[in-house]
Amino acid sequence: MSFNRVWRLALLTAFAFAGGARVARAGDDPMVEYAKFQAAAKSNDEAATLLHIRRAYTQAEKVWGARERRTAIFATSYADHIVKKTDFPKARDLFARCSEILLGLGEGVTTERAYCQLREADVAAQMKEIEAAITALEQAIETLEKLSAVGDRYTKALLASAYVAFANLLSFVEEEKEANSVPASEREKDNLLNSARYAAKAEALLQEISGSKSAEVASIFVLQGSIAERLEEWESAAEFYEAALPAYHEKFGLHLPASKSIELRAKRARAIFEITASGGDLTNASKSGRMPSSPECLFNVRADREELEICPVNRPAPIYPQAALSMWEEGFVVVEYDIAAGGMTENVRVVDSWPAFMFNSSATDAVKSWTFNPPSTKSGTIQRANQLKSLVRFEIAD
Repeated sequence: MSFNRVWRLALLTAFAFAGGARVARAGDDPMVEYAKFQAAAKSNDEAATLLHIRRAYTQAEKVWGARERRTAIFATSYADHIVKKTDFPKARDLFARCSEILLGLGEGVTTERAYCQLREADVAAQMKEIEAAITALEQAIETLEKLSAVGDRYTKALLASAYVAFANLLSFVEEEKEANSVPASEREKDNLLNSARYAAKAEALLQEISGSKSAEVASIFVLQGSIAERLEEWESAAEFYEAALPAYHEKFGLHLPASKSIELRAKRARAIFEITASGGDLTNASKSGRMPSSPECLFNVRADREELEICPVNRPAPIYPQAALSMWEEGFVVVEYDIAAGGMTENVRVVDSWPAFMFNSSATDAVKSWTFNPPSTKSGTIQRANQLKSLVRFEIAD
């Protein structure tokens, strides 16, 4: 999880500027080191930059302690630089110190303190301390929501970044089964639904700030699409990815990997939605409450026949075409087929694919080799299964 670098630097600049009048007149040792830090940063001398900001912060704690907001400024600057060295525990403590100082000075509801909370959350997330990250984000969002009602464009942008961070965090949060009596699948769904709500809040703010066709809004559409996929809301996923495409095409062109990846997601989600709508899909759950004969068994329901249980025996993966592999191409094929009473596939045919034709032969060859136990109704009657559809994916492992 990361925050927009421009927003991050803009806030830090504003933070430092807000105390600038007092800083310039100080003339004490912390300020001498801070001036050296600024000079080293301008000359891109990373070692000297880190050395002088460490000294400035250490001296600020000795000279001013929590009585001066400058100590908070130096803590934040120091933390921002040691994050680059992946010293996450120390950086997290420094951001927390910044927040503590500002709260003690009566500056609990300020964008400066919200920035410190957001950065603390960012570092905690990188350390996999999810509960600590959630707590810091909740505090930052509470602060920024109070400010955004009368806030400027920058405050709203910072709030949008907090919403995005929270949506990302919730969509990937993991909980131990022993820690909660709620089944993991239900917890995951609740987290994803909350993630979708925060992503929608971010989208609304970014639409207001950047416009509906901006790259920032497109990135939120992609996040919303990925959440919808995990919720198996395929039509919504397709619509979000499709909404993101114009900005990706403008930024990256039609044929670069970033654009092609979003186009693949859009077309694949749309294809899965159409498979489901047609009644040709195989699902893990019976719509009639029927228990599967074994964990790998699937169900198919069509309006014109009784629900069938379909248990795979052997479904070999397709062979990845060498030409596609050499070009790093990914895609999918939607294959329609029947399963005869004996469990063999018949009438195998392509009904959709992307990119067109590239993977067709490999997909149909694979499906022709699939075998199943004879399809059966709830009463045990063997019955041919017609017009089933499967989406065969072609993806290159990371």
